[in-house]
Amino acid sequence: MKSLLSLLMVSAIMISAANAQPPEPVADGHAAGEAVELFQCVEIEDPENIAPCAVPKIIMVPDPCACHDPCGCCTPKCVAIKICVPPPNPCACGCEQHEVVKCKHGGRKQKYDYGKYSVEVTVKDGYVKVDYDD
Repeated sequence: MKSLLSLLMVSAIMISAANAQPPEPVADGHAAGEAVELFQCVEIEDPENIAPCAVPKIIMVPDPCACHDPCGCCTPKCVAIKICVPPPNPCACGCEQHEVVKCKHGGRKQKYDYGKYSVEVTVKDGYVKVDYDD
């Protein structure tokens, strides 16, 4: 029940942020206006720690459902997910986007650090976990 409530809360935050912002963000390697299908099996942890004036950002992560062949015979596939990050310019809450990105384990663990706020993305077996920290 708690995870359903968290999901609803994040959805409301994302919808309100998307309605107040210019067009949807574009994933790297995709043209503006080109539809990007978002991966749906995403677990949100600590949505109450999302920056108050957050904007959506599309990122690419390794597909949690793809082949994990140790010999590297299969090409790694990626999926797009949406995270909420502080805006590119300072806002009334004082947050400012100075993005520092750290990747580990072949991109299966990514940390987007914005000083006061950060987002940790971890690719698990079959799903992606997004953890917001303040």
